[in-house]
Amino acid sequence: MNDNEISKLIRESVFSETGIRLSEQDPVISVILANKMLLNEAGGALHEVVRDIPNAIESSIEKIVLAVEDSERTVGSLRDETKGMLNALAKLEVEETHRRIKNVVSEDISLMVGQSTKALNAAALGAENKIKTLGAGLRDSKLFMANIALSIGLAFTVILFGVAGVVMYNFAQEAKSASDYWYGRYQQQQEAVDSLPAATKKLIADRIKSKA
Repeated sequence: MNDNEISKLIRESVFSETGIRLSEQDPVISVILANKMLLNEAGGALHEVVRDIPNAIESSIEKIVLAVEDSERTVGSLRDETKGMLNALAKLEVEETHRRIKNVVSEDISLMVGQSTKALNAAALGAENKIKTLGAGLRDSKLFMANIALSIGLAFTVILFGVAGVVMYNFAQEAKSASDYWYGRYQQQQEAVDSLPAATKKLIADRIKSKA
């Protein structure tokens, strides 16, 4: 409905109710038309706002989804980097432990064999000197029996130290084998270091240098 039709409708309505005829230029009609214009403008603006509500909601939801996806990617990246770092550090600890065990086993074997050899040589030398002393002064059967007893004791001492050396060697070899086994189990983590970011590799390299 245009302004002329509205003006005509107002004048007819006023005349039918009051008997008063209004002209087209009457201020009352101007006020009514001005109010209509304001209502149309306000209604149009309100209509645009209401119409844009779904778009605004959809845009907000898209932003939230993007933020959640970005957070998930960030958390996943941090989780992967942390896992890789822990694996790499664990591998370094295993290698260090394996190296220490090998050194300790080698040192212990050398130390025990050396001590056993020295003790065996000392015992054999002492027994040999006693046998020579008794042999030089051998005059009767009692001294001869003592000589035989010392010879048997010397042989027993040699056998005892030999058995002890074998037992200690076997124990050291078992410890070394266990160390090699666990070291082999963790060798597969070597590729974890290569897959780490450059910053993490630098951190690990600095740690290795600090241990060296």
